Amino acid sequence: MNKKILAAAALAIVSGSAMADGAQLYGIMDVSVNSFQNVGTNGQTNLTSMQDGTWLPSLWGIKGSEDMGDGMSAHYNLESNLTVTSGASGGGTTPLFIRASNVGIKGDFGDITAGQRLDPLWIQSVGEQAMGVHHAGSAGIATGVFANQNYQNPNTNNPQTIYAVFGSNWLFYEAPKVIDNVTLNVGYQFGNAAGSTTAGSGNYFGATYAKNGLTLNAGAESQNNGSSAATTNNKVNRYLVGAMYSFGDFTLEAQNMRVSSSGASKGALSTGYVDAQIGQAGIAYSVNPKLKVGAQYVYVNDNYLNARPSLTSVSATYSLSKRTALYGQYEQANAANGQGLAVGYTGQGNASTSSNSSVVTLGMYHTF
Repeated sequence: MNKKILAAAALAIVSGSAMADGAQLYGIMDVSVNSFQNVGTNGQTNLTSMQDGTWLPSLWGIKGSEDMGDGMSAHYNLESNLTVTSGASGGGTTPLFIRASNVGIKGDFGDITAGQRLDPLWIQSVGEQAMGVHHAGSAGIATGVFANQNYQNPNTNNPQTIYAVFGSNWLFYEAPKVIDNVTLNVGYQFGNAAGSTTAGSGNYFGATYAKNGLTLNAGAESQNNGSSAATTNNKVNRYLVGAMYSFGDFTLEAQNMRVSSSGASKGALSTGYVDAQIGQAGIAYSVNPKLKVGAQYVYVNDNYLNARPSLTSVSATYSLSKRTALYGQYEQANAANGQGLAVGYTGQGNASTSSNSSVVTLGMYHTF
C-alpha cells in the first residue's frame, strides 16, 4: 500500500512539473567524516563520526512559477530537510516542508510572499561568506550562534534556543529596485496567538547594496518570544551590519550582529535573556578555478555573562564538476569563563565549557 502511495505521489510530482511553468525539483546532498577532540560540556569526549549537512544543508525541494501576463507572475516553493546518512526527510515531529512552504506574487510593485521560510536576517548574514554560502562551523556560529543552539546555558548545561532559523507565518515583501544596485526587504511574522497580537510575532527590515565586487549589508529584526508568563515580555532584537569585497582572486568579509533582550528581567537564561555581540572576519583565495582556500575568525562578546569565547577555522573546497565538490576544514573553539562554542555545524560537536575543542572535517556535496 505504501509503495502505491509513493508511486502515485511521484507521478503527481512529475505530471505537475510537466504542466507548470518552470516547475523544478532541486536539492543538495552533503556528507562528511569528522574527527572531534575535547567536545561535550566538560570537554572530555573524542569522537569520529559521519555527519550530514556540514558544509551545505542537505535538502530537497520543489519550486515553480506561472506567467500571468502584464509583467506579473505567481510563484511557490516547498523545501524539506534531508538527512543523507539515514535517508530521513522531515516527517515525524518535524514538519515535512519546514525549510519553506510559501506562495507569492511578483510584478512591477515588487514581490510579496506568504508562509513558512528561513529567517530573513539569518539568510542575509549567511550570504556574506568569503568561501561562499556554507554551514561549516564558523559561518554557522557567526550567523546566529543562538539559532543553531550551540551556546551553552551555564545554569542548566543545555543549549539556549533564542533565534529560530525556521519561521512560520511570514509575510515578506521585496521592493522594486528604485535605486540601482540596492535591494530593500520588509517582513512581518504573525504570532497567531489567541488573545494577543504581539506574542510570537516579529518584524524585519533589510537593505543590501552590491556593485563591482562590493556588497554592503544592514538588517534589523525583532521577535516577541512566546506567550508563557516567563517569556511574554521578552523581546529579542537583532541588528546586522557587514561587508564583503572581491578583488582579483581574493575575497574579504566582515560582519557584526548585535543580539539583545528588552522588556524582561535578566532572571534565569532559560527565559531567553541575551546581551551579546557576534562578529566575524574572513578571507578566501582562489588558487585556480577549481581550488579555493580560506580562513575565518569568530568571536562572541557576551556582556551578560562576561564571557568572550571565540572560534577559528581554515578550510578548502575543490570542484570536481559544476555540481560536485570536495571540502575540508580544521576548526578550533576557545572556551572562556565557562562558555564555549560548538565545533562542526551539527550537534555531535557540542560546546565545551571548560576546554578548547576542535574538529577535522573531510566531506563532499552534490547539487541537483
